[in-house]
Amino acid sequence: MKRTICHLSMLSMLLLAGCAGTTPLPDRENLAARVYAEKCGLCHSVPHPKRHSFEEWRHLVTLMEQRMLERGIDPPLSSDEEEAILTYLKQHARK
Repeated sequence: MKRTICHLSMLSMLLLAGCAGTTPLPDRENLAARVYAEKCGLCHSVPHPKRHSFEEWRHLVTLMEQRMLERGIDPPLSSDEEEAILTYLKQHARK
């Protein structure tokens, strides 16, 4: 019984933590931040730039472009959009 109550308490805390919201994007009024949020938010929630290193982001942007093509989002990113997103992510990525 105590074990069940403990598990339920832990589950409740996890659920409440998930509802706490996300950390706002840095420089979210910046054009590059808006492009990042708009384009990456088409398919999923937009992760905070500090979630990955810049090297990881470069790989992920390429991977996401491939997925956008697979889903029929054509063109996935213009060269200007990709450059803006990568510049933004480089400035704010995890070091």
